[in-house]
Amino acid sequence: MRVSFYGNSEINVLYFNDVHSKSKYVSSFKTAVDVFDKQNEDKVSLKLAGGDVNMDKALKPNMLILKLMDMIGLDASSVGNHDLEGGDYWLQAIKSISPKFKFLSSNMTFKKPTELQETVAKSMVIEKKGEKIGLVGVSPLDTKELVFSAPCNNYIDVMDFEQTLESVKTEVEKLEEQGIDKIFLLAHTGKSSKNGVEYYEKLAQIGGIDVIIGGHDHKEFDLWYKTERGEPVKVVSVGKAEDKDIVGEDLDSFGVLKAIFDEDGVLIPYECENKVELTEKYPKDLSVIELEEEYLNSSKVLSKSSSDMECHNRMTHEHPVADLAADAMLWLVNKDESTPKAQIALINSGTLRADFKKGDITVGMVRQALPFTSNTLIKTTLTKKQIIDALEWSAKSMTFAKIAPGLMQVGGMCYTINNDYKVQDVYLLNEDGSLGECLDDAPEDEEFVVAYDTFLQTGALGLESLKKAQDDDVIYYPESRQDALIEYLESEFSSKPVEYNYGRILTSKQAFAKK
Repeated sequence: MRVSFYGNSEINVLYFNDVHSKSKYVSSFKTAVDVFDKQNEDKVSLKLAGGDVNMDKALKPNMLILKLMDMIGLDASSVGNHDLEGGDYWLQAIKSISPKFKFLSSNMTFKKPTELQETVAKSMVIEKKGEKIGLVGVSPLDTKELVFSAPCNNYIDVMDFEQTLESVKTEVEKLEEQGIDKIFLLAHTGKSSKNGVEYYEKLAQIGGIDVIIGGHDHKEFDLWYKTERGEPVKVVSVGKAEDKDIVGEDLDSFGVLKAIFDEDGVLIPYECENKVELTEKYPKDLSVIELEEEYLNSSKVLSKSSSDMECHNRMTHEHPVADLAADAMLWLVNKDESTPKAQIALINSGTLRADFKKGDITVGMVRQALPFTSNTLIKTTLTKKQIIDALEWSAKSMTFAKIAPGLMQVGGMCYTINNDYKVQDVYLLNEDGSLGECLDDAPEDEEFVVAYDTFLQTGALGLESLKKAQDDDVIYYPESRQDALIEYLESEFSSKPVEYNYGRILTSKQAFAKK
């Protein structure tokens, strides 16, 4: 039984999740936080993040975001998969900024000694205006599945769900033994597993936890559960909501929760209030814009776009930025004239995170559109069958409840998807964009030179046909897709605008109309 010597109390929480070191909204977010602080200057308040504050090996963007998190007075964040994926880059950014807030994870384990052990805590106690509050962190249960190609796998592991429950329970009991009766769990787990396990509900049932700040699945949640003792637990996260214009990542939105506790430290549901707001409605903070330029040089213009490059659903439609990025991949790997020339480039749709508007294309825009940098480019050979299998699996994924990997975006080729999600009219493209060799009638074992990245090389997201062992015929490049696109635009389009011709991925109906 939890004991408190306080009467009813109020804790106001500004929360967010899945920042991914993106800088598009940071200046407006700083203004929003200033408003929150002013409204709660005489009250107990917390600022909490539900994980993925940082992004793989994006060192300078990570440093900028860590600096911003310190500026706003962040109290703690759980450790997300993208934080972990950065490995030494993440640690280097932390050491460079020395943030005052803590990263928390009660279910991370270390295979060997690492400086990260000193950086990440399982739980912590924070005191605000005489109120002691307990914080516990949880990393995603599918971390191994998501970051299996990252170096951090050599020294970091994450417990399975049953072990995670026990670890969280242990940390909660430690906090309760210290007389802490208000406990927040920062859980970068998403609501449920692909096997239907309800993570938030199971974590809530442990008991002792009052509020769960979620993240990982980029969805907005405002839920109530009960512990095994019958006490209410509030679960919140920001993200995509079906009835709202909120995307759900990169600081485009944040939440504010007013948590009212009774004298025993138990939440009073009918007195609690929660709201989610769009960050962009707040004016920009000029000091943060200056800080952004200092770290990122984001406003540097690489080229211009002759038209808007927008895609309403990157997972189910040809994406114009992907067309450009795929061309950049081919351009970069084919600068290496000592190896066979790549004919095809492949990009999984999930790696695309923004569009380009008509006008200047800046370094910052490229970083927003292609944020993932830990996976670098490769060049290898694939048979016709392997290529077609990858295209068809990707097309079929549009029928999955959780679309992944989404349409395979391509360079150097075009293809048509029929009504059965099979592909046909698969052509290589000549350098001028005209149709070249048709693969439809080629032998299944005919080989082609293909460029993709080390993420797809692992056979991720069901793309087993792209899997290649490290000792196979694989040529590695140090550049990521982001690097390739920045170099390509600066080299090939500095004096001319980018022109776009859609039509690399067609449906049967579109192909018929084109004929």
